Order: sequence, then structure tokens, then C-alpha cells
Amino acid sequence: MKRSGTVRAYIWPHYDGMTYRNPHDRSLSGIDIDLSAQLAQALQARLEYAFHVLPDAAARRNGLSTIVVH
Repeated sequence: MKRSGTVRAYIWPHYDGMTYRNPHDRSLSGIDIDLSAQLAQALQARLEYAFHVLPDAAARRNGLSTIVVH
């Protein structure tokens, strides 16, 4: 995370009670979105979301920090 300045959060849209993707504007909301945004802010890092996939070894080698929000 220090090298890239990025936190990548893996989320599952439409996971009841956790994440919601608005079908009209495609915006994300939910507890996992709120918590990952707060974490990135606390770390002073950029936040990226990835969907339905788990982090791979290449991402780790490239210095991307990963959190899985579930």
C-alpha cells in the first residue's frame, strides 16, 4: 500500500445487508462501502473497488494492498 498508495477492496454488490448497487446510477452503498472508505481515508490512500474476484499474486507483487470486505 505504501508504494502504490492504493487500497483495493473486493466487494460483492447485491450481497444482502452489506452492499447495494443502485440500478439507476450504479452508485454503491452499504456498510462495507462505508468501512472501506473510512479505512482508506485513515490511511490517506486512494480506494479502488473490485468485484467478485479474489486478489491474485500479481497484484500483491505489484504492491497493491488488499482488503476483502464481506
